[in-house]
Amino acid sequence: MRRRRTPLTLALRNGEVAGFRVRRTGLVVRCLEGCLWITHDRKPGDHIVGPGERFVAAPSGHLVLIALASSRAVVSSGCEESTGPSAEETS
Repeated sequence: MRRRRTPLTLALRNGEVAGFRVRRTGLVVRCLEGCLWITHDRKPGDHIVGPGERFVAAPSGHLVLIALASSRAVVSSGCEESTGPSAEETS
């Protein structure tokens, strides 16, 4: 039986950091407000995500979020990916 994970809502102050281990389903980070700097060891480079944008992390690896301003975001499993522009599509 597959366990469904509940999306996690984060509130980060400017400069705060959150880290995640990415499992086989991947992760989706949706920025609700503020600005996030995202790094993923499976996707070279740094990624800036603003309100209404998302970052899709491929399966496995580690993901780090750094708030460049007070921010709110939702982190969910890649299999629960929602619609909206991704950081790759808007860069």
